[in-house]
This record gives sequence, structure tokens and C-alpha cells, in this order.
Amino acid sequence: MEIGVSSACFYPLPVENAVDRLIALGFPKAEIFVNTESEYHPTFCKNMRKKLNDGGVDVVSLHSYTAAFESLYFFSGYSRRVNDAIDIYHRYFEAAAILGAEYFTFHGERTPGQVGFGGTSVEHHCEVLFRLAEAAKQHGIIVTQENVSWCASSDPNYIRALHDNLGDKIGFTLDLKQARRVNVPWQEYADAMGDRLLNLHISDGKAEKTSLLPGQGEFNYHQFFGYLEKIGYSNSLLIEVYSRDFSDDSEFLTAKDFLTVEMGRI
Repeated sequence: MEIGVSSACFYPLPVENAVDRLIALGFPKAEIFVNTESEYHPTFCKNMRKKLNDGGVDVVSLHSYTAAFESLYFFSGYSRRVNDAIDIYHRYFEAAAILGAEYFTFHGERTPGQVGFGGTSVEHHCEVLFRLAEAAKQHGIIVTQENVSWCASSDPNYIRALHDNLGDKIGFTLDLKQARRVNVPWQEYADAMGDRLLNLHISDGKAEKTSLLPGQGEFNYHQFFGYLEKIGYSNSLLIEVYSRDFSDDSEFLTAKDFLTVEMGRI
């Protein structure tokens, strides 16, 4: 398992400047968080890909700022909007492919029942996600549903329903800090994701602090890496925290050393 970093850690720094910092740190893997429409333009993405290639960084996944709108785009019950949204996401999947990503990280519907959102059935979710996955497949990309504290995916039963109904059409991203925020053990999500757990957002936490760099909290990484070994997970580990969670980039190198030691204990 190789350790990488999400460009989101450096938000609101422009994404190309975040990539410069990733390259300087020497991490071999990255998730790119695209923050506005112009950053999906093919020329912008090709320039970014060259920068990443020259810096020795491979892109694992792409994450979009439109995660904030995905509930309205896909799950409001308005079918024409779904059609339009899938057309929009074709451009995002094309951008992901240009960058060399394998996965597109997806948030989905906000917690059902919130004002302004449809709260549509799981069956409808599966129908929409099937269509979205087919669109992504045309570009060689796999949609990975992330567990998100403020979304329907905060419920492990929802995750399991997607897994059982969609099989290998989609994958999943496990985010440790999102699990902490709803006080659900990460294992419940991982078990529900099963063999379609393809991507990991890792972090640490303690008490009321749900997002810290690995090694700065109380998370049981020995147990975590033991679980990953048991299920045969061999994909990347992507550190994803917030810019407020560190004061110097060198802390990422300390976190990487910590994770390397913990993996070696298994």
C-alpha cells in the first residue's frame, strides 16, 4: 500500500499550487480535489498531468466541488435534471481520465428529509448510480461512493444496499473522519463496502477533534491495518485532513513515517 495525500488538505490554495506542495513532499500518490469549472478544462488538466508526471505523482482519484450539489442534481426526483447532471459529469470523468485517475469520489444525497431534497428511495438511488457508473465507465473511471456524515451514505445499511444492488458497477471510498463525525465504527462501513472498498481517506482523531494527521490522535492503526491485511486491501492510503489541522508541511512526512511503521507491525 502506497501513501498519498489529497490536494484538499491545502484548500483554499489553488489546486496547481497544492500539487506543487504534494510534489515537494515526495508522496507518490494523490487525490485531486477540483474546486471550480475552469479546472476541468482539458488543457488545464493536461498541464496538471504533466506537472504531476514530472513530479513523480500518480493520481488515484478525483473529487469535485459539485459534491455539494449532488443531492439536487441526482436525487431530487426531477428526471430532466438527472439527465443534465450526467451530461455535466461526463466532462468530469473526462478530466479524471486525463489526470490518470482510476476513481471519482461521490457524495450523493444529503441526509434524507432535509428541506429542499427529495429523499428518494434506495431503489431510485441505485438506478441513478447505475447510469452514472455507466457514464464513468466510458472514460475508464469507477465511481466510488464515500461515507459522508451529512449524506445518506452516513448509514452503513445504505452502503450495504448499494453494494448488494450494484455489485461491481461502483466502488466505495472509506473516510475515517466522516465515520468519527457520526460516531459509527469505521468497521461497519468497511464491512458493508466489502470487496468493493477501493479507496481510503485516512486521518486520526481524539475526543472532540475528528480530523488530525495520522499519529496525532488516538486511532488504533494496528487494528486498522490488520483489518486491511485480512481483506487483502492493497490500494492507496490517501491522507485527507483540513488546512487547519497542521501548521507545517513537514508534519505530513512525520505522518507518513508513522504510517509506515504501523504497517510494518502487521
